[in-house]
Amino acid sequence: MALLQTVGTGGDKNPVWEALAKVTREREPDLLYQLCSQITKEKTIPKFDSELSPEELQRFERRIDTCPPEQEYQVGSLTTRYQKLIDQLRQEFPDIKIEADFTSGTKAMSAALFAAGISRQIDQLHYTTGPTDQTGRATRSDKVITLVPVVLTTERRLEILARLFNVGQFQAVCLETQELIKSLKSHADPSSDVRLLLYQAQTLRKIAEAYQKWDLFNWEGASHDLSKVMADESHDNRYSKAQWDLTRLKDQLSHLQQCKNCDPIHQMVDLYQNARRCISRHAYDDAVARFYRLCEYLLQWRFADQTGQKFPDETNIPTSQVRLDTLKERCPKLYQDKKRIVRGSTCKLGLQDTLRALAEMHDPIAKHIHDRYGSPWVDNNQSGPLANLLKHRNDSWLAHGFTPIDEDKAKGFEGTFEQLFLEIKADPCLREKINRAFDVTAFMKCPWGAR
Repeated sequence: MALLQTVGTGGDKNPVWEALAKVTREREPDLLYQLCSQITKEKTIPKFDSELSPEELQRFERRIDTCPPEQEYQVGSLTTRYQKLIDQLRQEFPDIKIEADFTSGTKAMSAALFAAGISRQIDQLHYTTGPTDQTGRATRSDKVITLVPVVLTTERRLEILARLFNVGQFQAVCLETQELIKSLKSHADPSSDVRLLLYQAQTLRKIAEAYQKWDLFNWEGASHDLSKVMADESHDNRYSKAQWDLTRLKDQLSHLQQCKNCDPIHQMVDLYQNARRCISRHAYDDAVARFYRLCEYLLQWRFADQTGQKFPDETNIPTSQVRLDTLKERCPKLYQDKKRIVRGSTCKLGLQDTLRALAEMHDPIAKHIHDRYGSPWVDNNQSGPLANLLKHRNDSWLAHGFTPIDEDKAKGFEGTFEQLFLEIKADPCLREKINRAFDVTAFMKCPWGAR
C-alpha cells in the first residue's frame, strides 16, 4: 500500500508531526510519499522521523515530493501535481492500493490531495482529530478518521449510469458498473448504507445485461438473466431494496419466454417496440430495417397459418419453398404468373408475392397491410403509402441503395404499424394478447434515474 501525506509546519502547540506519525503507524504503508514545501521538508520531516523508531522507519520506502514555492497555495496546480503522482504510482505498481492523509500541510495542499484522491478514486482518505485550543488548532491527535472516495462519489455515479440506462446505453452501463461493484464490495459493511449502493450497482448491471441481450433479440439469454434476477431477489431482496418493479420484471420474463417459445404475437410486438427504440436513439436506418422485417414477418405468419405450416420454424421459412400445387389451389391468379417463370414444383415468394397470395386467400389480417400497400401488380399506379415507404427502405444503405433514412420516413413506418396493430386488435381473440405484449415490452426506467 502507498500512503500519500501532505506535510505542514505546525508548532509546539500544534505538533503536526505527531499526527503524521500516528497515521503512518496505524496504516503501515509499504511506500510513504510525503508531499512537502521546501520549509516543511527541512523543518517537519526531521521531527516526524524522531516520532518513529528506527525499526518503524525501516518498514517502508519513503519518497518526498517538494512543490515549488509558487504552487504552495495554488489548489488547481497542486491538484494536477498530485493526480500525476497517483497516475505514476499506478503505472509503476499496477495493483497497488493507494491511500492519502490530508491532515497536515497548507489548506491548498490538503484540499488538493483530497481532490486528487476523489478524482482518481484512490482506496482511502484519512485525517486526524483531537482536542483543540482556543484557535481551533489540534493540540494532539488521538483519532484517525477514514473516508472512502468510491462511496463518496457512488450516488452521483449511479445517477449518471441510470440516465445512460434510460436511453438504452446498456453496454456502457455494464462496463462502468463492473469496476464500481468491485470497489464497493471491498467496503460493503452489511450494517451501512454502502450495502444499498452495492445493491443498486449490482441490480442495475444485471438488468442492463438482460436488456442488452433482449435488444439484440437474444430472448433466450435475456430470459436466463431475468430468471437469475428472480433467484437473487429471493435470496436477499436486493431488487426490492433497490426499488425495482418486481411485478413488471416477472411479466417481462414471461414475455421473453413466449418469444423464446416462438409465439408470433409476442415476437411481432417485440420487433415493433425494438424499432421504436431505434427511433428514440435516432438510428433511423436500423428502425426501418426492423419495420420491413415486421411487415415480412406478419405476412409469413399469415401465409403459414393459411397453408397449415408451423410458424415460426427455424428449419423452414414458409414462403421459401412453396409448392405450385398450393398456389394453384389457393391463389390461381398468382399461380398463373408463377408457372410461366418457375422451373420445378416449388417457388419462392417475396414480400409482394406473399401479399398477393394472401389477398387471394382473403386473409383478414393481411388485408390491413394490403389496404395500405395497394395492388401494384395490377396497376403500377396503384401503389399505396406502405409500398412507397418500402421503396424508401429499398433505396437505403441497409437494403439495396445509398440514401440514409431520415426521421420523417422512420416515423412514417412507426405510425403505419401503430395503426395496423390497432386494426388487428379489432379481433377480440387477439386484443388482450396484443395489449399485454405492448405493455410488457416497454423497457423499465431505472428507479433512481429521475433524481
